[in-house]
Amino acid sequence: MAWCRRHPEGLLLHLHQREAELLQFLARELRRLLEHGDPERPEMTGFSPALQRRADPEAVHSGLEEEMDQEIMLYRLERLESVEKELIGDVDVGDEGLTLTLSPERADTWLAWITDLRLLLGMVLGLTPDNPQVLDDLDPDDWLLEHRMYFFLSELQELMLMKM
Repeated sequence: MAWCRRHPEGLLLHLHQREAELLQFLARELRRLLEHGDPERPEMTGFSPALQRRADPEAVHSGLEEEMDQEIMLYRLERLESVEKELIGDVDVGDEGLTLTLSPERADTWLAWITDLRLLLGMVLGLTPDNPQVLDDLDPDDWLLEHRMYFFLSELQELMLMKM
């Protein structure tokens, strides 16, 4: 499992080779979804405050939801691009894995990015506000690859938060 330590410059994060490669793969998938996904599809609801508000019968609509969605999407893509530079850019993940020193601001960016990855996998797994306990209902021996990826991201996020 990845490890994380406090460092004078922020956070020292080490990812084993397979973990770094998984994050590289998920980064590409998230980019593909955000750039080419149909924003009106139900699985995109988690990425769209406007869709969330439309689905909520008690929500007040101000007409600014679509503009807000565009701004949030641009911010997500900028965040994704900055993390991709550190994770994919000129990085060669060798047998020893990948070690990054993240300033507090970079660590926050990574945590938000991991949240987006978890949101993506949550959509795939059918996690919803009505059904948030999909993993709890399954024996870990029966988990699909997507369940294991979601669990890894959850553990990584918790590990980073504990060391901040």
